[in-house]
Formats: sequence, structure tokens, C-alpha cells
Amino acid sequence: MARTFALKRGYCHIDDENLMISMSDQPYKVKNPKVNFQRVFFGAIFVLSVVFLVQALNGAQKAMVIFYGFAAGIVGLNLLLNWNKNNDTCIPVKDVSCIEYKPAGSLTNDFFLVKYVSNGRKKQRILMLHRSIRGNKKELEKIKKHLSTVSDIDCNDAKTK
Repeated sequence: MARTFALKRGYCHIDDENLMISMSDQPYKVKNPKVNFQRVFFGAIFVLSVVFLVQALNGAQKAMVIFYGFAAGIVGLNLLLNWNKNNDTCIPVKDVSCIEYKPAGSLTNDFFLVKYVSNGRKKQRILMLHRSIRGNKKELEKIKKHLSTVSDIDCNDAKTK
């Protein structure tokens, strides 16, 4: 029987073999996307900003050079920092190496960072919790209990794996 909890967008289902993320509250209605649309979108924006930067450099438009250079830098940094994060919707439990809990900041909800290895590559998946869970210690402990069946939460040796 799958254990289920609400995420910011959708639900997380945990069974003996997989950790699944779905828009449905019913387990096993999960499809794994083939393309990381966020990476494709920001990659296209990065390429366009570099093209416009080169055009602005050729035209010697100082303000546009600064604007497109700044835009390319921000989008490039976003791509670099989020390169190993993905949108996998089905993660085998055996591949999970660590789960880290990150409490809510001033602008974010609480979330869990699932670290795992897929096809020899280290990957990460963010499980952003629903806003209603903020401050609800009973519900948060229930979610931690569900996730602790997959892997240790807040493991200290996360950097060594």
C-alpha cells in the first residue's frame, strides 16, 4: 500500500519499490516525462540572450550590452546551479542515497531534497511541500516518517555519497 502526502503541486506516493510524484492523489497514475522543460526553456532563453548580446556588441549599444550581458549571466547561472535537478516522477527507492529536509525560508515552503543516482549520474529532485504544512508539526512528522522508509533524513554523509 502506498503512503501519500500533498506537495505544492500534486502528490508524492511511496511504495516498497518507488517514490512517485503525480498530479493525482491516486498512486500508479504516474508518467515519467522525457524532457526537462525548465532546462529547455532556460537554455533557449540563454542562447537568445547571448545572440542579442553579440548583436548589441556589434552595434556598440552600451546599455543593451549591459542588459543582455546581465540577462545571459543570470540565466546561465540558473542553468549551472540547477543542472542536476530534474523532473523525474518515478524514482526507484534502491537508487535514493539521501533525503535532506529544508525548512521554510521567508520566500519558500518547506521542502525535501531527494538525492539519488540514475544511470551512473547523481541527480536531485525537490519535493516542495504544500503551504498548509508550514507550522503543522504533526503533519510534517508524518511526512518525515513516510520518507524515512526510503532513506535517512538529513543524513550527515550526504557530501560523501
